[in-house]
Amino acid sequence: MDSLLVIIMALVIVQSSKENNHLTGAERSPGIQRQTLSYEVINVMNRNVTYQPIRIKVVYRDMYFELSVEDRERIIGIVIKAVGKISQLLSVFPVQKPILLKRSGCHKEWTTGPNKGRCKSIKRNYQSEFCMDTFRIPDYHLDGLYVWNELDQDPVRVVYTQGAGVNNTDFILYVDSVTTDVCGFNSVNKVLSYAKVCHVDQYDRPISGYINLCPHSIVNNIPEKMYKTLLHELFHTLGFSKTHFPYFKTCQIKDRSLDCQPLGLTIVEEVNGLVRIITPSVLRETQDHFGCTIETKYGAPLEGKFNNFTSHWDEVLMYGSIMSPDMGMPHVTFIDRITLALFEDSGWYKVDYSSADDYLWGKNMGCVDRSEFCLKHEDYICRNNSAVGCHYLHKDKGYCKQESNLSCRIYQPQPKGHCFIPRVPDFEEEIFGTSSLCFVSNLTSNYMEKTSILTGRCYLHKCSMNRDLLVKVHGSDWIDCPYGKLIRIRGYRGYIKCPSSKDIMCPELPDNIPISVTEFSNVIYYASTSTNMSSTDHNSIPSVSSGTNNNFSINISPSLFIFVYLITQYIVT
Repeated sequence: MDSLLVIIMALVIVQSSKENNHLTGAERSPGIQRQTLSYEVINVMNRNVTYQPIRIKVVYRDMYFELSVEDRERIIGIVIKAVGKISQLLSVFPVQKPILLKRSGCHKEWTTGPNKGRCKSIKRNYQSEFCMDTFRIPDYHLDGLYVWNELDQDPVRVVYTQGAGVNNTDFILYVDSVTTDVCGFNSVNKVLSYAKVCHVDQYDRPISGYINLCPHSIVNNIPEKMYKTLLHELFHTLGFSKTHFPYFKTCQIKDRSLDCQPLGLTIVEEVNGLVRIITPSVLRETQDHFGCTIETKYGAPLEGKFNNFTSHWDEVLMYGSIMSPDMGMPHVTFIDRITLALFEDSGWYKVDYSSADDYLWGKNMGCVDRSEFCLKHEDYICRNNSAVGCHYLHKDKGYCKQESNLSCRIYQPQPKGHCFIPRVPDFEEEIFGTSSLCFVSNLTSNYMEKTSILTGRCYLHKCSMNRDLLVKVHGSDWIDCPYGKLIRIRGYRGYIKCPSSKDIMCPELPDNIPISVTEFSNVIYYASTSTNMSSTDHNSIPSVSSGTNNNFSINISPSLFIFVYLITQYIVT
């Protein structure tokens, strides 16, 4: 499917068993070159060297074969933007000399004598160095390759001379856009992109990686979608991978250089049936986000089982995260603090949490696993393939994704269902605009014979400074919309279900955020521009409360409302 993002990583041998379901170490993958970089600060005048924003050197292959000039330029612009964002989020101890990547062409090394450790013979048919088997690494990025005899100090054969290396760089990113078997050749199995780490330093920090943006994804997706896709893949190449979890370190600046030691802690553990990252920063951020402090191992959940987990967060509990396996639309995909915490725990990076996005999925829901989440929070879940409701942030109408194999499916943003983009309405009472949000409703004009079904609809909204929610439909006044209640609107049959989450609909604004306000009857209102919103399910309707401004008010139970709703299908009021 188009939204599937595939990460191709080398296989790691994980020490695990049913009796010991935790991960603390692993054997180095044979597909990744490991080498020593210089971190020692030679200039004695530069005594205050410290972590600095990561410097990423981007190298493109000639992509004109499958892309137009315009598409190639578009890729370069998006890569520049993504790399800039990564440098804002992550800092490293800077590499002090040019990076020279190690070649893999030596077949055997001398094991004894004066040339011990030097190359004795070259691999048959070795011609060059590749990243991901397709991207040929430029020779000037690579170390030399020489052959020695048993005793002479000078090499007897120069296969490749040493390149100049890549200066002022902490990570080299190779970018390509070519159709491969991984990209897929049919509409069902196509993927947007994939990535691989190619080299790591002596402390196992990734220092080179490869991203292939499948050409069909560039032609068929908007720039913002490609930007979020690139961020996702960049996070993989920088260490968000089960291949690299076992090599997390604890690092410090020592004698004007970098010194790293093994983390010495359990990194991945199966907790109550879920595979979780339980390193210190990830634990802190996960417990704070979900509001779960009583469980000591309530870390960030990974997708899959312990003997077969993936390099992504759980797609239900971490829905909408930049590192979920099935990324949605870009405006509902977020760089969350939990993801950044994993990079902090790697030991390789310092992170800027202030640059993270507001991420509200699962916020303060307590110590829930996937099954409890689906049972306790049905407002977010759809159970009928044909159901149309609201995405949990309420910026979009939502639909139930039919091809999903999850037992608990989440409302996805409906294509062309953005409430915030003005357009011709689907229902006569709808209003699309920058201040519009999605509400579940069955409002029907009194002159219609039959009441409409409950579905997601777009109405204007605003918030009082006390964070009370008001709603406006076509032809109505502003109406109070008490959280979690149902209201009726004069001139219409049916009801609007007011969303239950105040934090999503009318978030508390920081004092330093300027807002545009409107004053009516000595009450100040603002239109929420946050991404906060919460979703509903047609089969779960809470108690009803009243609106104001001469609108009919009732208080009924959910079961009675369903009974009333069925009657209104056939009776004109």
